[in-house]
Amino acid sequence: MRQTWSGVALLGLLLVGGCQKPDEQLDQAERSIHSWYAALSLTDTQLTRGQIPPVYAPQLVDAADKSLDEQSETIKKCKSTDASRKTRLVDTIAFVRGQGQRLRHLAESRVEGPS
Repeated sequence: MRQTWSGVALLGLLLVGGCQKPDEQLDQAERSIHSWYAALSLTDTQLTRGQIPPVYAPQLVDAADKSLDEQSETIKKCKSTDASRKTRLVDTIAFVRGQGQRLRHLAESRVEGPS
C-alpha cells in the first residue's frame, strides 16, 4: 500500500509540474538560464585565477548546454502570448552558450599550455 501512495504522490508531482501556467514556465526557464550564467561566470573567474583544474570547465559547459537545450524547448512550446519575453529569453540562451564556449576554449588552452 505504501508503494501505491508513493506512486500516486510522484504522479501528482509530475502532473503539477507539467501543468504550469505559461508565465510560470517562462519564469522557471529564466531562473535556470540565469543560474547557468552565474555558474559559468564563477567557473570562468576561478579557472582564470587557477583555483580549479581546467578539466571541470568542459563538464560544466556540457551540463549547461543540455539544460539550455531543455529551456529552449520549454520556451518554444510555451503558450505565452508575451512574444518579446520569449525572444529575449532565446537571445539570453544564445549569450550564455557563447559564455560557455568561451569557457571551454579557455579551459582547453590551459590544458594544452601556451602556444
